[in-house]
Amino acid sequence: MKLTGTLIKNYFHCKRQAWLYYYGINFENELTRIGRIKHIDAGSEELVFGEIKIDKIKNNEVIEFKKTSSNIEGTKMQLLYYLYVLKNNGIVKTGRLKDLTYGDEHVLVLDSENLIKVENLIN
Repeated sequence: MKLTGTLIKNYFHCKRQAWLYYYGINFENELTRIGRIKHIDAGSEELVFGEIKIDKIKNNEVIEFKKTSSNIEGTKMQLLYYLYVLKNNGIVKTGRLKDLTYGDEHVLVLDSENLIKVENLIN
C-alpha cells in the first residue's frame, strides 16, 4: 500500500473518501480550487520527498497549510506522518499546521506518544 499524507488526512475525515482517493477517484470542486489558491498565496513551495508533498520547510519546521482546520485530527496526523518519514531519513524537524481561514496555528512534535500513534496508523 502506498501511503501519502492526503490519504491519511482523508482516512480520518471519511474512510470512503480515503478509499476513493487511494483508487484514484478524486473529485475537485470549488472549495478544492480555493484551497489550492490559498496555498499559493500563503507561500507554499510544495516539496516532494518520496511519496509525500510538503508545503514548506522553513528553518527547523515543516509547515503545512490548510484552507481550514475542519478535519484537525486528520491534518495533524498528516503532518505527523511527514515528520515520521523525514525522521526515518535522518531529518528531524518540528511541524506547524497553519489554518489559512481562521489564522489558527498548531505546533507538533514527533515525540514518543505521537510516534506510537503514527506507527499504529501505518500498521
